[in-house]
Amino acid sequence: MRKKHLQNINSWFNQYKSPPVGAIKGNRDHYAGLWIRPWYGIKKKNPPLPVFLAMLDALSRMYDEWDKAFKKAGYPYDLQLWVYDEHMIESQLVCAGVEKHGDRRTNYFTDCPEQYKFQSGKYFKYGHFDPDDFEWTAYEVRNYLYEKLDELTEKQIKKLLSNDWHEDICKPGTEEQERYFWRIHDFVWVGRKLRVES
Repeated sequence: MRKKHLQNINSWFNQYKSPPVGAIKGNRDHYAGLWIRPWYGIKKKNPPLPVFLAMLDALSRMYDEWDKAFKKAGYPYDLQLWVYDEHMIESQLVCAGVEKHGDRRTNYFTDCPEQYKFQSGKYFKYGHFDPDDFEWTAYEVRNYLYEKLDELTEKQIKKLLSNDWHEDICKPGTEEQERYFWRIHDFVWVGRKLRVES
């Protein structure tokens, strides 16, 4: 790994390691994405695996810094590390405000029909990051299509369905019933630390 890459990761870590703890009041959330150049820009691209492991190390260290800060502030929160499968550069650290201590926010993604084991053979222990330190839950990351559905022809609908889009109905049997299409963009593992460094 180039020294410049490590410097960029460390600079990013130092910039975002201290969260604005009040940002999660009212069940809002605060997050830090991997806004690290040259991979994150107008066009996002995945870094080489050794560089991404260094990013996971930084995210894990940031997890502990955030946990201390939010715990000290006293607001109920749910701290989550998101690791994307294919679109690794979209991984991020998220702190969700919740109603009471111990609550979990699970409304960001769609449940997987089956749970996939975290890829600890690929994203292995590196520096401060150890996949065994986390409880992982897999989710589907979906893209949705709502716009101009009434204008779609049957031919266009067939084309959507042949390109991995799925048709579904939102709020069926009500006046708000709405037809929409979705397809899987990626899978994401949401991790919560089983133990946090003091």
